Amino acid sequence: MWHNPQLQSAVFTTLKLSAYTTLIAVPIGVAFALGINRWRGRVPSSFNFVMILSFVVPELIFGVAMFFVFTRLFSGIQLGTLAEVLGLVTWNVSWPAILVQARLAGLGRQYEEAAADLGATQFQTMRRVLLPLLAPAIFASAILVSSGVIDDFVIVDLLSSNAGNTPMSVIIYSTQHGGNGGPALNALATIMLLFSFIVAAVGYAGYRFMTRGERIDGKQALATIAGAEG
Repeated sequence: MWHNPQLQSAVFTTLKLSAYTTLIAVPIGVAFALGINRWRGRVPSSFNFVMILSFVVPELIFGVAMFFVFTRLFSGIQLGTLAEVLGLVTWNVSWPAILVQARLAGLGRQYEEAAADLGATQFQTMRRVLLPLLAPAIFASAILVSSGVIDDFVIVDLLSSNAGNTPMSVIIYSTQHGGNGGPALNALATIMLLFSFIVAAVGYAGYRFMTRGERIDGKQALATIAGAEG
């Protein structure tokens, strides 16, 4: 596989798309979650509904829509790496937004209020209180986004322009579909699967480490719930 420039390019393109998408989508999703959590009214509710559309709209329809956006509406953005990153960010930004919102709902406002009572500014509260508490959700969302990009096929297939910006999933499908598969293609598929396993393992170990002081066993949780109901 290392003697095939096209397959080498596919590996590096996949890693590049995963890194770019994670670095862009996660901060946007975190900011989106904080804004929706702090802002009340019909407008944030509407944005919240739009945010979860990626869980409802089939990816094929979304990919076709993004294809027409970049070829008809914003024709200045050519198909290729930039279009792929923008499409993947739009598709995956819901993960960090939803996970961080769930984390915020579980934390409440008491930590921020306590920091304010102790004289912390809003920036200090955000940097030293809120972000450390949100770190497990941010880390989990980064893992989900990066792993989702590695095996994504529909969006990157519709938005890629040439072999230089074609990721592993598209290369595997197109080569195998054309009857040109072989040991090198099997090696590429193994590497793609290995990447997914590595990301999942790192995410599992990292999340357990970051939340090691928050977990309680099932009996204690049931006893707490029963006591609250009583």
